[in-house]
Amino acid sequence: MNILALGQMRPEGDAMTSNARTGVIGLAIVAVLATGGCTDQGLPPATTSSPSATGTTPITTSTTMTAQDPELAAAEATVEKLWKLVDALGADKQRSLDELNTVARDQTLEIWRELLTKRRREAIRQTGSTSIVSTEASSARGKLTVDTCFDVSKTNLLDTDGKSVVSENRASRVRYTSVVERGSNGNYYVVQDKAVETC
Repeated sequence: MNILALGQMRPEGDAMTSNARTGVIGLAIVAVLATGGCTDQGLPPATTSSPSATGTTPITTSTTMTAQDPELAAAEATVEKLWKLVDALGADKQRSLDELNTVARDQTLEIWRELLTKRRREAIRQTGSTSIVSTEASSARGKLTVDTCFDVSKTNLLDTDGKSVVSENRASRVRYTSVVERGSNGNYYVVQDKAVETC
């Protein structure tokens, strides 16, 4: 899962190792803001260095057949739920990261848990929320794929002094491709996701 968006933190020390692994949430997005001593690319990136955090913009869906297909609609909703949860967990360190188990599994679960744990350990706090510009789900050979354009311009990552640790050149919008699977319990989970381009 590429997390280049939410927070492309300024690389320092062993931060580059973390970057290589999480890849795009900095795609910024993401998910996606890095501290002066690490490179965080697991959440949507904040393009400004100010700690302001405004609400999300209205979520819009691209013109597709998704609304007429319950399974595709569920896949889109699951991706949206994951990113809202990541925003919430990044802002409130008191919330349990086990909440990720309700919407993510496999690669996606592992990477987000690792990224958020790292941020908490370094006392990095997220402000603002990621918003969805457009989303489109498709199904091929039993595989559910969701392409989503995220806007992370309203998000920021702050250190204990309230200083932004997000890279100044972070993209404000990033397109992610997510793979969603339906569990045996009937619930849907994001199992893979990667930033593919700006949007």
